[in-house]
Amino acid sequence: MRIRILHRDKQVSPEMRAYVERRLLFALSRFAPKMDRITVDLSVKQEPKGEAMTSCEISIALRRSPRLDVSVKEADLETAVARAAERAGRAVARSLEQKQAAMQPISHSIR
Repeated sequence: MRIRILHRDKQVSPEMRAYVERRLLFALSRFAPKMDRITVDLSVKQEPKGEAMTSCEISIALRRSPRLDVSVKEADLETAVARAAERAGRAVARSLEQKQAAMQPISHSIR
């Protein structure tokens, strides 16, 4: 599982990189064998009211499955990363469960 972290507005600090990796590993490590790569895109945008809104977009490339994208906007970058990682974990679990359910043979009763 490769993790790539980008920040559109500036370079990612080592502390922020470590925080993002820690949150992603906590949320996604159990699915590591089924993932190829994870891309995290961080950005800060000015809202019309003058306040800054940070966003965290996570893109997950699963093996033999479509790519999953999660996007979260929050006032605080750490909160955006934490919520996006949690959502990504739930999205991967749901996707893998659906894939496994589709592969299960349908059993018919002969009664």
